[in-house]
Amino acid sequence: MRFLVALVAAFSIGHAYRTLPAALAPAIASDLALEPWEIGLVGGAFNIVFAAMQLPVGVALDRMALRHLVAALLAAAATGTAIGATATSLAALVLSQGLLGIGCSGLWLAVCVHVARTRPASEFAWTTTVCAALGSSGMFLTTTPLALVVEGAGWRVAMACIGALTLALLVLVLLAR
Repeated sequence: MRFLVALVAAFSIGHAYRTLPAALAPAIASDLALEPWEIGLVGGAFNIVFAAMQLPVGVALDRMALRHLVAALLAAAATGTAIGATATSLAALVLSQGLLGIGCSGLWLAVCVHVARTRPASEFAWTTTVCAALGSSGMFLTTTPLALVVEGAGWRVAMACIGALTLALLVLVLLAR
C-alpha cells in the first residue's frame, strides 16, 4: 500500500508539471522577453515529448521494475526542473519541458500497472478511479500556492520548489515498500 501511495504522489506531481507552463508563462515571458509564440512552443514541448514517450514507456513498464522506472522518470523530471529554473533562453526552456514530458509520461501507467499486478481484477476500476482523483490534486500546486511563491520569490524559486518536491518523491518511491 505504501508503494501505491508513493506512485500516486508521483503521478500527482505530473499534474503539477502539466499546468506549470501556463502558471509561470507571464513571469517567464517578462523575465526572458519571450514572444507569445515562444511561450506556446515551451508549453507544447511537454505534450509532444509526453506523447512520443508512450510506446517506449509502455515497453519499459513490462520489462523493468516499476520502482526503477518511476525513479528514472522522476529523475528526468527533476533534471528538467533544474534546467528550467536556471534557463536563460528559449532553447533551455524547451529542453526543460522535453525532460518534464519524459518524466511525466509513465507516471499514471505505473499506477495502473501496479494496481493490476497487486490487486484483484474486481478492484481495478474503483482503485484506479480513486488514484486518478487523488493524483489530479497535483494541479492545485500550480494555483494559489505556486502563485504565492512566484509573487514572493520569483518563478525560478517556484520551479526549484517543485523540483525539490520531485526529488523528495523520488526518494519516497525508492524507499516505499
